[in-house]
Amino acid sequence: GEVQGGRVVFATDEWFAPAQMFLAPSPPVFKPELFTEFGKWMDGWESRRRRTPGHDWCIIRLGTPGVLRGFDVDTAFFTGNNVPAVGIMGCYCPELTVPEGVTGTTGAMGTCATPEDIAKVDAHIRQATTWFEVLPRSPLGPGYEETRHNYLPASSAQPVTHIRVNYFPDGGVARLRAFGEVIPARPAGAGPAAAGG
Repeated sequence: GEVQGGRVVFATDEWFAPAQMFLAPSPPVFKPELFTEFGKWMDGWESRRRRTPGHDWCIIRLGTPGVLRGFDVDTAFFTGNNVPAVGIMGCYCPELTVPEGVTGTTGAMGTCATPEDIAKVDAHIRQATTWFEVLPRSPLGPGYEETRHNYLPASSAQPVTHIRVNYFPDGGVARLRAFGEVIPARPAGAGPAAAGG
């Protein structure tokens, strides 16, 4: 079934539309007359065009730990500004947090993390746990009705608590849907090391 209740804990850039919006359970909508102080209102997560090297990304804590089987990356209404390609990493680390006080955690439109905080969060999450690929870099179609749904199989059956969604390099996605099976949470200390492995 669909993985419910995810929460964005960090995003590099939420200038045009905040990342939490692309997890909304409702179908995406288009409001032609609606503009914000930052530009056209879009229903999803949309970052600015990058003027520096790198790519945009966000960290999502899943509502429950699970084994992911696939994704629907829906670019609805993002027709000239959709993300060209996406890749997803996963980890199993129920205690994963981002450093206190960093930018990129407010979930507010018109905000972005500083380059220093992006580097700090990136280093912190790499040090905190092992990340593995759950979706290799995959091209996305634009948000027209016939090309908006990008159904992509997961490449790993390892359990995950968090995913890192990488935009290559930037742009918008209306909805990210992850599908899989919920797994019971492991008791503390019940990992392989506690079992003598």
